[in-house]
Amino acid sequence: LGHSVLLADDGDLVRSDPESLRGVDLLILDYRMPGTSGLDLLAALRLRSPERSRCPAALLISALLSDELRARAARLGVVEIIEKPVDPARLLDSVRAALAGPAEDSGAASGAVS
Repeated sequence: LGHSVLLADDGDLVRSDPESLRGVDLLILDYRMPGTSGLDLLAALRLRSPERSRCPAALLISALLSDELRARAARLGVVEIIEKPVDPARLLDSVRAALAGPAEDSGAASGAVS
């Protein structure tokens, strides 16, 4: 896809150094991360950058789907929730779609799950 990848084992790097996300276009977050949840990390990032246009788009990966999780993800602007186990081809399609920008029928608004 022609993008650089930054891997982080947990959210500590991003929390302690928000500049580490400079130039990042997309976050792929696991709901269950060591020490935090992907949604908690995203909420902290959104608070630091209230203008959504300045915060990267986000995909959430989770095996634990619920209406509450879908609603919270939608409030935080998650583009799509991808259910585990993750199909690599489907993940690649989701990444492409998220990087292409918002669609008219936003997955975040409907709580789309792949």
